[in-house]
Amino acid sequence: FVEIQSDSYVLVANNQSKTTVNFILKDRFGNVANNSFSQIAVFADGEAVLDPQADSNSEIFGNQLSTFEGKAGIDLFATDEAGEVEVIALVMNRELEDLFLELGDDWRQIDFENYIGNTKTFEVLEDVNLEFNILGNDFNPVTSISANGSSVARIGVNLLSDDQIVEGYSGPINLTVLNENLGDFASGPSENMSHGVLNPANANFRASNLAGEVEILVD
Repeated sequence: FVEIQSDSYVLVANNQSKTTVNFILKDRFGNVANNSFSQIAVFADGEAVLDPQADSNSEIFGNQLSTFEGKAGIDLFATDEAGEVEVIALVMNRELEDLFLELGDDWRQIDFENYIGNTKTFEVLEDVNLEFNILGNDFNPVTSISANGSSVARIGVNLLSDDQIVEGYSGPINLTVLNENLGDFASGPSENMSHGVLNPANANFRASNLAGEVEILVD
């Protein structure tokens, strides 16, 4: 059978949000089929798209992926539309390949229960908000830090939908200091949220010797 895994099962409808979807072939005992070098067909039905550059055979509908030691992966990108997307994966054989060639865009006529595969549903959210937590070195809340070249503000971010943390989201987040003369990130900001949260221990803003109001763009 085919197991579908991803770090994030939630995307944001902003034309930027993405996650890598991994496909793992397993035998009837649940072990990874390490010796399998099969071809699988993968496609997305709904409000997201799969990376077209990963397709190894453009003549067949969907994305054709070659497995290596029983595994393959592809990026799933959100559009600007909210909703759900169903990712479908099928282990290809000659019969299924002929069906895809024959039916083309009418692939929904295929009875997938007759073939080895799986599906996974991802959610694409539209109404999301970011909640910020600014902490000092001791991880207590602060509203300001000293402009002494060494003070640090730890920045935590929560992704919210309906005032609840979106625990299904694990993905990239970008933090950019707009007025860099006031400081920068000590070791570079974390670029990934985990279960809807950017841990403040991973995003440390270090003040310069200039005073002022720091602006940080988060997207």
